[in-house]
Amino acid sequence: MAASSNKPTAVHFALAFFVTTALILAVVCYLNAKELAKATADANTARDEATKNKNDFDKLFDEVDSLRRMLGYQGPIGAPTDSPEQSEDGTIQKQLYNDLNTHGRSLVQPSPAAPSVAETLLAMRTELDSKFAEVGTLQTTVTSAETRLKTETENHRQERAKIQASQMDSEKQRQDKVLEQNEILKSKDDEIEKLANQYRQTLVEKEQIGDELKRVRKEKDEEIAQLVERVIFLKSRLESIENISFEVPDGEIVRVISGSNGKVWINLGKLDGLRRQTSFSVYVSNHDGMARENRDIKAKIEVIEVLEDHLSVARIIWEDDARPIKDGDPIYTPLWTAGQKEFFAFVGDIDINGDGKSDRELLRSLIAHVGAEIDLEIDDHGERFPADGQMSVRTKFLVLGEIPDPSDVPSFEVERREEIAKIQAEYKELEEQALRTGIRVVHLSDFLTWAGISPQERLFLPGDNRGVVLKSGAHSQAVGEEVGSSRLSSGQVSEIFDKRRTGQKVSEGQNSAIFGGGSR
Repeated sequence: MAASSNKPTAVHFALAFFVTTALILAVVCYLNAKELAKATADANTARDEATKNKNDFDKLFDEVDSLRRMLGYQGPIGAPTDSPEQSEDGTIQKQLYNDLNTHGRSLVQPSPAAPSVAETLLAMRTELDSKFAEVGTLQTTVTSAETRLKTETENHRQERAKIQASQMDSEKQRQDKVLEQNEILKSKDDEIEKLANQYRQTLVEKEQIGDELKRVRKEKDEEIAQLVERVIFLKSRLESIENISFEVPDGEIVRVISGSNGKVWINLGKLDGLRRQTSFSVYVSNHDGMARENRDIKAKIEVIEVLEDHLSVARIIWEDDARPIKDGDPIYTPLWTAGQKEFFAFVGDIDINGDGKSDRELLRSLIAHVGAEIDLEIDDHGERFPADGQMSVRTKFLVLGEIPDPSDVPSFEVERREEIAKIQAEYKELEEQALRTGIRVVHLSDFLTWAGISPQERLFLPGDNRGVVLKSGAHSQAVGEEVGSSRLSSGQVSEIFDKRRTGQKVSEGQNSAIFGGGSR
């Protein structure tokens, strides 16, 4: 019985299984309970963390919303970016960036590309404080100016009061003075009325005297005109009879150079202001005066070289074979005088070479070349040149060219007839003026002869280095020779120098045929 009780039985196995299972279950339950407690604790911790995070988020959202309201912007904040300029349009970040750069301008800190609100506000505050300081300074200045203005205003008010008082006193004095002046004016008006009556009476007497003076003046003017005409006539007669000349020789022939093919030395040179191509007429030793009798002229010469102070070489451009040039013969030209400038006046047609064309420009060149000058010239159209030209005490000669006759011009050429009428009027006026003032009146042909200018022998262009230059390079009209050939006289003697002449020919006021006029 005892033996059988020590053997394990099924109950024992079942009990052991049950105990083991119970232990396992107990352990499993314990472990599950522990895991559940831990999971519950973790869940509670997570719930607490979630609650805390939600509270933190709500707080952060409230802070962001408060910051958005403080900034004054609406809309999303915008995604974080390193360049605010690239923020999405409409976001608070882009609006803030734009406003900082728009309103902050040069004060945006630290840079316009990456602005900082705090630094920009600080910079703006600093600038604003500076401006407030300036405003304070200006306010102080304004206050000081206002104080001075008040002081000056008060001073001006006091000064104005003084002036007003003075004006009132002056006004009283003025009124007193006006009354006094009115009395004086009344007295003067009475005196003026008296004088006016006397003046009217004087005017009547003056008109009567004026009428008498006009009558006397008219009579005297008529007498003076008659006397002037008589003086002009007598002076013209006197000149034609006596042919008085006050001209003196300019120099003399020093020596005739033998074997030189017609050259002479003259006693004029550099110190005398002599120029090449200046022409002279050569007079006989026993002449009747310079620029008087053309019969006293026996040759014409032209300076070709100025050697020394008072020595030059001249070539003979014409010579009277019957009266050859001798040492000591006087020479003369009206165009040139040593140490002074000569002045002339011209009226009428200027035809030097007798070709029927105007040689006015050539004449001007001849005169300018020797250093002379034209005071007054009446040109081919009857106009004065220069326009304000006048004869004066320095005018040596009034030279008369051919005075055209309007009857020689067809009646249909009205303009030319008017020009000739103007030339004749100028000629008459200048001739009368010359006779009144003592200016000698000479004819162009005589003037050219005295100046030693022979158109048949030589027409030079002043400034040309050649000794002989024909006008425009043409052949000589006298002998038909080429330029550069010998210009010596062929021996044909002019009527002026003909020994068989019956007597001195008196000027009749016309040019010789040589110069385009009639016989003299």
